[in-house]
Amino acid sequence: MVVKVCENVYVDRIYVINLEFQIELKEFITKQLEKFCLLEHTTFINAIYRPDKPAFGCTLSHHLAYEDMKKNNYNAVMILEDDCEFTEFPFNISQPVPVNWMILYPGYLVYDTLSFKENNSFLRLVDARSSHCYIVKKEILNYLIRMTMNDNISLDMRLICPMQRAVPTYGFYPIKAYQKKHTSVIGGDCVDWKPIMDEKALICYNNTTKNLQLAEEWKNHYIELENKKI
Repeated sequence: MVVKVCENVYVDRIYVINLEFQIELKEFITKQLEKFCLLEHTTFINAIYRPDKPAFGCTLSHHLAYEDMKKNNYNAVMILEDDCEFTEFPFNISQPVPVNWMILYPGYLVYDTLSFKENNSFLRLVDARSSHCYIVKKEILNYLIRMTMNDNISLDMRLICPMQRAVPTYGFYPIKAYQKKHTSVIGGDCVDWKPIMDEKALICYNNTTKNLQLAEEWKNHYIELENKKI
């Protein structure tokens, strides 16, 4: 049974990345899922903890979700981290999702504000960080698996280069999913990201410069690898 994310976007499964010792966050995300009647459509991924390189552990944990998506031949999935907090679900939009989408971000932090407005409901993302909530199609699954199977780069950066700059990636506007304020296992900080995410997204929403040259740099890289067997 598929889950409606917004008009014309459906996912076959929802994955939640959760570290076994993060009991409070598991309870938090479970309440979110119950609130929006999503729990029965959800698979929890027991995250990999790497105290020496926590960002690398995060990458490998998401890789587990990609592998399960491939095993089940899902067409599209939504991947959440356990600190994800929805503003609503399904997401209301005033203009349609671009038909060529491969990755959608309900929540994101546009770090360098190089992303730009696509329409009244979406930004074209080329520099969005955070992996707490995103949706991917199976067409790019082999590429995702290859980029995360043996990598020492944080998932946030791997999703920017090459993913966001290789395939059409869009972020909902206004943002639909934030990160709960808590002490990060990766950075050790405790930041209220919501006002920062909103501020950066608004800058990009008003951005008239379309930085598509950033995407051109990575297209050949994607084309070369997308059809290779894993």
